[in-house]
Amino acid sequence: EKGAAERAEAILRQMEEMRQSGDMYVAPDTVTFSSVINAWARSGEDGAAERAEAILRKMGEHSTGKNNVNVKPNTITYSAVINAWAKSKQPDAADRALAVLHWMEDLYESGDRDAQPNTFCYNAVINALAKSESADKAQRSYDVLQHMMSAHLKGNRYARPNVMTYST
Repeated sequence: EKGAAERAEAILRQMEEMRQSGDMYVAPDTVTFSSVINAWARSGEDGAAERAEAILRKMGEHSTGKNNVNVKPNTITYSAVINAWAKSKQPDAADRALAVLHWMEDLYESGDRDAQPNTFCYNAVINALAKSESADKAQRSYDVLQHMMSAHLKGNRYARPNVMTYST
């Protein structure tokens, strides 16, 4: 439904304002933020991916600040942003999706188990690359697949290629 993501984000802002006023009973958490990001990812509206990523970055600021309000991004959150980029018609959508995946991988490799990339993340990046206008999209997709298989072989059981991986 057109406008649903905007309304969801408005509710999130209202919840944040209430929390800042001291009402911790309506403090948004990871699920709240992820739901709004997912609403943007599914909206198909212009600028949706940028909005989704901006909310993700805001979550990162909240989770590292002194007022940690349980808003740490997780795999579902990052996946929704990658998916938003995969659905975006922006010329740099594939690069942006890949950048979020690399961000996740860096966090995961530095010990953040909540940022573990999974099959959906890799598939969404491959999908974004497949839809891109990049002349080297086939090679880049293959590189992501190889990286995915390597992650799986190194112990990330959630990064196992599936039928969707090979049919994208």
